[in-house]
Amino acid sequence: MVKNFLKVCLFAVLCFLIVEQSYRVYSVGLVAFNPWRLNSLTGIFNSGLIVLSEDSEIYYELKPNLDNYFKGARLRTSSIGLADKEYALEKPEDTLRIAVVGSSWSMASGVSTDRSYHAILEERLNRDLALPNIEIINFAVEYYSLRELVAIAKKKVLPWEPDLIIVAVTFTTASLSWDGIIANRELPPKNNPFF
Repeated sequence: MVKNFLKVCLFAVLCFLIVEQSYRVYSVGLVAFNPWRLNSLTGIFNSGLIVLSEDSEIYYELKPNLDNYFKGARLRTSSIGLADKEYALEKPEDTLRIAVVGSSWSMASGVSTDRSYHAILEERLNRDLALPNIEIINFAVEYYSLRELVAIAKKKVLPWEPDLIIVAVTFTTASLSWDGIIANRELPPKNNPFF
């Protein structure tokens, strides 16, 4: 009797595991078998990829020198924490410099850093047009509200001397608001959806 009960329990556990894994594959594809990529399917606050900013108006920033996954795609950050390749602070001669400020759509959450719209646009403009060199630098971070966009533009973008600043405001960006300057700021713990 006990032996049959254990067999039924073992069968039930195996069925549960098969159903759970099947649902994961159905939901996210073969990423379900890769714990690192599956764990990346979380919001920026629970990703472990951000740090508190030294500037309380900005709240948080991407960690510098990342080479990780975020929302299933490769996220690489520069030495100053931009979701972009490295650029020199001093603008080279004969260069048109564009800065992009925004939230998740401009950060290109879920898209590899080198396949974001601004990276592709920079590559094509430099390849196809007989213009000076063009740099499109991405200052966007997921869940930035209007307060962060203004603070980033004033404090982080202007020292780069851009010729143009593109501010991408989405419905989500416009609806986010943090209550004033946040004192005693802290980030939530990292989330691991795989487990």
